[in-house]
This record gives sequence, structure tokens and C-alpha cells, in this order.
Amino acid sequence: MEDAYAYAPRWEIWYNGAMYQQMMNCVMSFSQSETHSMVIPQLGPQMVVKVGPDRFNYNVRLWRAMLLKQEREDPNFRRDEEKARKEKWPEMALFTAIVDILHSKGHIRFKPPRDLADD
Repeated sequence: MEDAYAYAPRWEIWYNGAMYQQMMNCVMSFSQSETHSMVIPQLGPQMVVKVGPDRFNYNVRLWRAMLLKQEREDPNFRRDEEKARKEKWPEMALFTAIVDILHSKGHIRFKPPRDLADD
């Protein structure tokens, strides 16, 4: 019986779940705000609230790193990645390239909305 447990990992990460979570992190980046406050002499306390594009950029780069583990040899992804680097907003172009490669591999499916009249 001990042979069955000779190599049993203590924990494992479900890759598909991690990819899904990272995609959702990218999408939800813009719903999280960052607050900065400072005290300016003679003006008093000042507070700035902004949405974090830096968080989106970080999440896209992290998602790219996760995807490269699987899609390293795909020439389409490499071509799209090179094209994204030349764009005005490279992270947004890279996000689009990642979604395109996942869609082309069948990992993302777009389903039409349910029509309640059909029920």
C-alpha cells in the first residue's frame, strides 16, 4: 500500500483554473481603484483615486508568462507578440493576442446568449 503513496504531491495547481483566474484578473484590473493621499503645505491633504492601468499591465505580463509555458513553440503567438510590442498600448495588444491564441486552440468558446423565447 505504501508504494501507491511513494510519489504523491502534497498539493497541485490546476493549470486551467489558474489560466481562467489570470484572465479574470486582467479583466477586473480596471474595477479596482488605487488611492494616493499626501499632505501639501499650504493646501492641506490631497487625495487622488485612479484606476490601475499598471495593475492591468502587470496581470497581462503574468498571464503571458503562464501561457508561454504551454504555447512556446506556436509561431502565430510569437508573431502576434512581436506585433504587440510595436503598438501604442503593447499590453492591450498582447492581451488580444493571448485571447486569440486561446480561442484558436479551443480553450475559449463564445456561446450565443440564451433566448428566453426558445424555452
